[in-house]
Amino acid sequence: MRITWLVLLTIPAILWVRAQTQSRLVQWLDKQYEAIRRDLVMGLIQRGSASKRGIATTGKPSSGSTNPESVNTAPQRGKSLRVTSQYFNNKFQEPVAEDIPFPCDTAPGSPGARSATRPTSVHRLRPGDIDVIGAMGDSLTAGSSTAATNLAELIIENRGMSWSGGGESTWREYLTLPNILKKFNPSLIGYAVRDSLGFQKSSQFNVAEPFGITSDMPFQAELLVKRMRSDKRVDYENDWKMVTIMIGANDFCCHMCYLQNFSVTPQLHKNSLTKALDYLRDNMPRTIVNLVVPPQLTKVQEYRGKPVICSLINKIECPCMFGSRWEYLKENFAQIIREVQEIELQLAMSSQYNSNDSFAVVGHPFLVDASIPSKKTARGEITDFSFLAEDCFHFSQKTHASGQFSCLSLTVTRDLLVMYCVTVRVTLRLSFSVSLSWCRAPRILMLVNLLSFPRHAPLLTSGWVCQLS
Repeated sequence: MRITWLVLLTIPAILWVRAQTQSRLVQWLDKQYEAIRRDLVMGLIQRGSASKRGIATTGKPSSGSTNPESVNTAPQRGKSLRVTSQYFNNKFQEPVAEDIPFPCDTAPGSPGARSATRPTSVHRLRPGDIDVIGAMGDSLTAGSSTAATNLAELIIENRGMSWSGGGESTWREYLTLPNILKKFNPSLIGYAVRDSLGFQKSSQFNVAEPFGITSDMPFQAELLVKRMRSDKRVDYENDWKMVTIMIGANDFCCHMCYLQNFSVTPQLHKNSLTKALDYLRDNMPRTIVNLVVPPQLTKVQEYRGKPVICSLINKIECPCMFGSRWEYLKENFAQIIREVQEIELQLAMSSQYNSNDSFAVVGHPFLVDASIPSKKTARGEITDFSFLAEDCFHFSQKTHASGQFSCLSLTVTRDLLVMYCVTVRVTLRLSFSVSLSWCRAPRILMLVNLLSFPRHAPLLTSGWVCQLS
């Protein structure tokens, strides 16, 4: 009995200490980072980036420049020390120089720009028509340890850098979905603007929680609706909204192996996700949902050359995958994950979510069989941990920055007649490309479909292609 009471009293205390510690750590880092001029550090990085391309830079925009990104580049908060450390650790994306323009025309009247008249159908949306963006999920969406340079920073949630829900800085520094959409609609709202906990104002409509599991999705859906309804910036009935959901990793890591019968995991996943999607459909008008399939986590067991400290941390973070107790169930767990992935794609194609003009769900299978690339070293071929955070498990900023995602359009059309597609493509060194396609056609439903990790590193933006197809 005493032990029970001790546990009940200890858990809230630990959670309170964690929240206080992270909040104070972020505040302290803010004061330290703000003491260093960001433009000096980023200027050094950009000059190094330009020298690799053989481009001479002066560190200043040309006298006739009207690029809005060169006018107000002050960060939401100072972060020069961390950016510099991460950059030289090769865990940060390479910044895009100011003299490289955004690859597609975003001027009024261009195919991707905001429609002259606000669309009444989700099937007629353009990038510029998205007014509000939100995100639901776990630590991969909350941006946990994305910018960590040491173990102490693993608890920090770098939400502003989250690939699906972060809009800190610009696409040149952090290539995220919100930062891309901001080029088409500068008035976009809802993205997280800096490091923050889920309950802090700066997290905005990124309601993901680091320890979230699928059964938390109905609550997150309710929370997201509540936040959007109460935000005076949102015209709730008329604004078009985009919500990205990626969930399941914690179910596989910390939950299913403790169930008496882990084979029920797919059905439990389906029930909770269906409840969340139903709530969004019934309570969030004019919404398009990105349903991102969770990764095949059994692949994390294949990492080579992992530091000892990572092995210890992984057993705590993900006991179902790394614990020796369940090692013999690896193939069973892999099959469970495949079933969950199939369920999500089936839900996305279900008529219950795609039968009206006000709501649609699009499934994205880019993580179905994704893996981290390898690199050759003196010790032989090992996993390239620059794509992962300091715990060798979560994504580094380079991965969040779409540097690891090949984005291609996913089209679902009645007659396969495509009137036009606008494609933004970032080609990375001999490995893959990042594309964002928006299509117009009779009853065409499309969105961003993110594919697999590259097989070559390091990240290097070598060219852009903007095309009509």
